[in-house]
Amino acid sequence: MIKAWAPWILAIAILAGCHSEPSSSQDEASGSPATAYAYTCADYRFTARFEPEAAVLTLPDRELRLPQALSASGARYSDGVTTFWIKGDLATLEIDGKTYSDCLGEAVTPSP
Repeated sequence: MIKAWAPWILAIAILAGCHSEPSSSQDEASGSPATAYAYTCADYRFTARFEPEAAVLTLPDRELRLPQALSASGARYSDGVTTFWIKGDLATLEIDGKTYSDCLGEAVTPSP
């Protein structure tokens, strides 16, 4: 009987491993979910807050909610106009015809 379930258990385990979360969505020091991340690019700064299926970006002039999009590697969020990619500790933001690459993310917590 156990042999009959083995392929199903293996398939579920493999599919569970395919679920992609942004690597920056958890505070590595405490293991608890981080509230937000501050990203610093060469000449641009913004914050990102992660929801289950979206990223909310707070930019210098506005706030955008980008739904999660398909990505072969890392995490990608896009509304078709603005795109935000995360891979490891680095992110890329494409907005208003400009691309900001190698943006470094750092966990931030709100002030009490």
